[in-house]
Amino acid sequence: MLLVTILFISPGVYARQQYDKALKKQLDTIMADDQRYRPFMALQPGTLRDSLARSLGINADAVNDHYAALQQQLDSLDLVRVEAIFRTSGYPGKSIVGTPANEVAYYVIQHSGKIKEYFPLIERAGKKGELMFGLVAMMQDRMLRNEYKEQIYGSQYAGFGIMDSVTHEHRIEWLLWPVKDYAHVNERRKKAGFDDTVAENAAAQGIAAYKVLSLVTARKRYPWLFPAKEAR
Repeated sequence: MLLVTILFISPGVYARQQYDKALKKQLDTIMADDQRYRPFMALQPGTLRDSLARSLGINADAVNDHYAALQQQLDSLDLVRVEAIFRTSGYPGKSIVGTPANEVAYYVIQHSGKIKEYFPLIERAGKKGELMFGLVAMMQDRMLRNEYKEQIYGSQYAGFGIMDSVTHEHRIEWLLWPVKDYAHVNERRKKAGFDDTVAENAAAQGIAAYKVLSLVTARKRYPWLFPAKEAR
C-alpha cells in the first residue's frame, strides 16, 4: 500500500514565506538603532547614572544630554533610510515585512520632525490593516500637540518640574495635553484599538496624577508650554 502524506500549509505560513526578507532585515537594523540610546536619555539621579558618568568622564548631570545627542545622530540617519524605503516601496506594512517590523518606519517618523509630512501615509497604512491603528492615533495626537491643538485620543502628556510652596521640594507635575471632547475620549480610544483608558495608560507610564484642563485654561496657567503667539 502506498501511503501519501498531505501537508496542509496555512495561509499564515505561506504569507510569511512571501515577506521581503531583505527589507525586513534592514528594518530590524533600523529598529535597533532607534532604541540604542533611548533608555539612557531620561535617567534619574542614582547609581546607574553616576556609573555611566564615571565611565564617560563627564558630569553626572550631562549624561542624559550625552546620550540624547548620540541618539539624535542615529535618528537622522534612520530617517534618511526610511524615507528612501517610502520612495521605493511605500509604507512597509504587515503584508510586506510582517510584525513587528511593520512598526519600525512608524517609530522613526514618530521620533522625527516630519510627522505632519508623513502622517497621511501612516494613516493609510493603519486603515488598510498594515499597521495597528492605535499607533496611528498616537501619532495624530502628537501631531496635534506639536501644533498646540487639542488631541483626540488622550495619549500625550506634558510634564514639568515645580517646587512645592510648602515643602520646598522639587516634583514633577503632569498635564494631560488638552483633549477635544474629553467626556468621550475613552470611547474613541476603544474604537481606535486601545485596550486601556486614559487613566490606566497614565498609571502604566508611572503618572499617578495629572491635571485635565481645557486648551484655553492650559494656555493661561502654563504659558511656557506654548509659543508666545499661542499663549495669548
